[in-house]
Amino acid sequence: MRKAILTTCLTLGLMIVLLSAEQKSSAPPAQPKTQPAPAPAPPPADVRRRNVSIELAINDQTGSAEAVKKVVTLIVGDRQTGSVRSSGNAVLAPNEPMSGPPERETLNVDAIPIVHQDDSVLLSLTIEYMPRRTPGESGGRAQLNERISVTLDSGKPMVISRSADPGSSRKISVEVTATVMK
Repeated sequence: MRKAILTTCLTLGLMIVLLSAEQKSSAPPAQPKTQPAPAPAPPPADVRRRNVSIELAINDQTGSAEAVKKVVTLIVGDRQTGSVRSSGNAVLAPNEPMSGPPERETLNVDAIPIVHQDDSVLLSLTIEYMPRRTPGESGGRAQLNERISVTLDSGKPMVISRSADPGSSRKISVEVTATVMK
């Protein structure tokens, strides 16, 4: 029995060797190995990375009253994120009774500038603005939430939005200037 198993194993081994040799002889001649083409070089890093001064001006006007201007300025590195969070409570006169919780005024800005080779700036902005109610204003509170990406010429202001409060005569406009710092 052992002799039969040994003979079968040797026969199978010989068949594998012969088949392998036959496949090699029928295969086309091997081409000399060449080095693969080098990968294209990555684009050169922009070594001009600079800071960008971003000035955001919010003009808030209710009715015929003079507009109130709120300005936020931040300096952000090219392709980096900058954030400003600002809030405050309404101040009541010392003898004035408090009819509810004090109103909070909020102004939050997030900015991501990308400086292009021509010094224009692709600016992604997120703005959250919740002003206090003005005297005589009724109804709910005004709130402005914006998420905008815009291309700006360095140093040139641009009005990027104008909105009207649906519950009052309040109008809010947002102007932004992005200046590439040298």
